[in-house]
Amino acid sequence: MARPCPGVAAVNAPLQNTRRLPWLQIVTVLGFVLLAVVFFVPRLPVADMVESLRVLGPLPFYLVFAVLTLLGFPSTPFFVIGGAAFPLWQNMIFATLGMLVHFLLAYALAARWLRESIRRVLLRRGLQPPAVAPGNEWKVALMIKFAPGVPMFLKSYLMGVAGIPLKVFLVVSLPATWIYALALLTLGKSAMQGSLGWFLGGLALLVFAAALWRYIKSRGQRS
Repeated sequence: MARPCPGVAAVNAPLQNTRRLPWLQIVTVLGFVLLAVVFFVPRLPVADMVESLRVLGPLPFYLVFAVLTLLGFPSTPFFVIGGAAFPLWQNMIFATLGMLVHFLLAYALAARWLRESIRRVLLRRGLQPPAVAPGNEWKVALMIKFAPGVPMFLKSYLMGVAGIPLKVFLVVSLPATWIYALALLTLGKSAMQGSLGWFLGGLALLVFAAALWRYIKSRGQRS
């Protein structure tokens, strides 16, 4: 039998009382709400705002995203609005750039510049940064990234304070966040165009992301 990984145990400890969320049900309800908004609710006067963002361009938009999400602003509105305002290929490029800037800044803040201050903030929220042993960095990083009920920016700060190497931090954080981002970008495009096909594609990506989280979480708990 595999021995428990001390780093993973440390990650799970502050989160073990977190209520287990029915992700599939939540995603399904969210999907039907968005479907109602897109097809049954009269369009809101958002065209002017979207047009202003198009004139501004995706680069400034996603740089603002990178900074505001460091302060705890949720990423979901950015991805949905970005999906409505910009072509998908631009969103894929600049959202990835924005996420990269966000993660690099979060890591620098948590691992170097403001490490002790951020550690105190995490402890006040009941999040104990895990002790990472050589050889278990990947597993601990995955368990933090897929921990339920913890916002994206706090997960980034947890990994930085814990001392997860930068390469591991980026390889885990970027793909995991990118799947959710792509789903929300697709739903934003669906809302703007009233397209059932884009809506179903975004919903399928959300279901896939939730299933992936459950799989990785269950594998980590068995290790």
